[in-house]
Amino acid sequence: MSEEPGELPKISYDFQAPIGEFGQVRGSYKDLIPLHFFLKDYGSQLAPMIVTIPETNTAIATDNKELRYSVRSDGNAGFVFLHNYQDHAERIDLSNLRLSIKTKNGVINIPEQGSFTLPKEKHAILPFNLVINDVLIRYATVQPMTNFTQSGINYHVFISTDGIQPELYLQTKLAIGALRNCNIKKATGGAIIRGNNNNIFSFSTGSGDNRDQFLVIPMTMAVNAYQLKTGLVFTKETLLVNSTEFDLVSRHTTGDTLLFYPALRTVPKIAGATIRTINSNSSFSGYEVIFSAINQSVKIEQPMPANTVINFGDNFMEGLNDAFLQVDYVGDNGQILLDGQLVGDHFYYGAPWEIGLKRFASQLKDRSLYLYFHALRKDAPCLAYFKDKMPPFGGNDEYLKINSITVVPEYKCKVVIE
Repeated sequence: MSEEPGELPKISYDFQAPIGEFGQVRGSYKDLIPLHFFLKDYGSQLAPMIVTIPETNTAIATDNKELRYSVRSDGNAGFVFLHNYQDHAERIDLSNLRLSIKTKNGVINIPEQGSFTLPKEKHAILPFNLVINDVLIRYATVQPMTNFTQSGINYHVFISTDGIQPELYLQTKLAIGALRNCNIKKATGGAIIRGNNNNIFSFSTGSGDNRDQFLVIPMTMAVNAYQLKTGLVFTKETLLVNSTEFDLVSRHTTGDTLLFYPALRTVPKIAGATIRTINSNSSFSGYEVIFSAINQSVKIEQPMPANTVINFGDNFMEGLNDAFLQVDYVGDNGQILLDGQLVGDHFYYGAPWEIGLKRFASQLKDRSLYLYFHALRKDAPCLAYFKDKMPPFGGNDEYLKINSITVVPEYKCKVVIE
């Protein structure tokens, strides 16, 4: 174990991965969810399509006004990939955009009339000439997400992007009906369906055994989606899904809403917590999960500015799925020692350090946990990435501050859909 300042962690540095060392689900994991849904249901169409990359893409690394895009197509149908992001570079909203796509059967304009804005830091996948059963989606300014069938009805879910007016141009002989929060305008061979930005809206095509329902949700909702055998469930909590049941993992006694689509016929059964209905309509069922609070016996001492000693009660993990030590500090790095062994370390990058305690539970019954911290030097190369979180060095050559150390319980329950 090195005591040299500026040293990188030896065993725990995970580069802020989507799933952390102790099973923490991070924001980057949520950001991948819409893409994984898309690839699961549309990957077989996407894979054989040819890539078209515009010439401008090779010269826009520092140009924040040029649209960054590419197309995957079979010559007639395909997907347009858009993004407005550049690492370590300032971006601006790109407005007055309108795409013209030349296909074997003519030019498709997205949108048919007007234009759209792609806000900075945003991205989208827009389909054109996408066939869904007896419906041709000439184009859509919403991103395809997933398809599933439940109780004889085909469901199709799309995602709207903040700043882009959500609309779908459908060409079909089937009847098109508004279900929620949208308007339908006749167009050549079909209709254009529009909703409002950041609002859920839905519509249907056909009837009886030949019925499809389309749902459009904002991206903020899509990143919290999980697939069940019965459809979808949306929640900010972490779910471990197995067909019609799942484990719900939460750090809150009252967890985020479970929103099921389509609506469930019966209230889910639950073990390890209580559940209550908070919202139910023809489209969605909403429930709230409540855990009984568990208080832990923890003693935290700081004998020296750079050292902390933590002792836990004999049954501090009883009734919990895990417990996380959250260390809010500013410094170079931190190290955890248990029974004289280095069991974890951390490279400071601006966010609190989290340590899952479940794996050490048996040892912590009769042993202390030691935390050691190294100060961040004023000439550290990593400071180039701390523009908005620069430590207040003042006239000092280094800086170290432990703001707080807390223990956060993590609860778990099982939910079964019947």
